[in-house]
Amino acid sequence: MNYKIDDAIRNMHPDMYCKPCDQHVLTTQTRRLSPFQVIDLSCNYLCIDKEDLISKKRYARLVDARYMISDLLYNDTFLNLTLLNIGIILGGRDHTTILYGRKVVNNMIFSEPQYKEKLKELHLHVYHTLSYFNH
Repeated sequence: MNYKIDDAIRNMHPDMYCKPCDQHVLTTQTRRLSPFQVIDLSCNYLCIDKEDLISKKRYARLVDARYMISDLLYNDTFLNLTLLNIGIILGGRDHTTILYGRKVVNNMIFSEPQYKEKLKELHLHVYHTLSYFNH
């Protein structure tokens, strides 16, 4: 395959070719990670200690991180975790806490566009694709 010729044709007729975007789901293989790998990668990206994440601390930054990570874990179709399982993994929290966190994430996505971008970047960092991003 000659990439120079393909690029030249695309440059001559740019309106005929779609640019890559998040509206066209690519059929790439998603990463199959354990819940603990998802938490480790997310904590690394968000610059949060894992011990603080699963602690009882209620700083806004930690609560927000818990909500985003619970959203990641819930939307991961490979793991297929329940709200109760996610709560246990995130420090022994109740399933209603995880449910409330999902509502908060959905509300934040619709009210603040930069929050949606931050969550999308987290999905890309953890899974290297937006396959599990359902917002």
